Amino acid sequence: VQMLHGRRPTLAIDLPGHGDSGAARDYSVAAMAAAMRAALADLGTEEFDVLAIGASCALGADLAQDSNVKSLTVI
Repeated sequence: VQMLHGRRPTLAIDLPGHGDSGAARDYSVAAMAAAMRAALADLGTEEFDVLAIGASCALGADLAQDSNVKSLTVI
């Protein structure tokens, strides 16, 4: 996220069960992708790039199937 700072709007979503969010019952990639899609829809996001690092690469790949994802970068 730091490498994008100042270049374009950047959003880092705290997934359910991580950080300061409540515990999730389902930690599957599908459940996390659904949570991300819901959050992005609530924010009115139309197009976006996905940057996935480490274990989140499977989630990034799932999101990249959406037509509103402009690019996917995995690290």
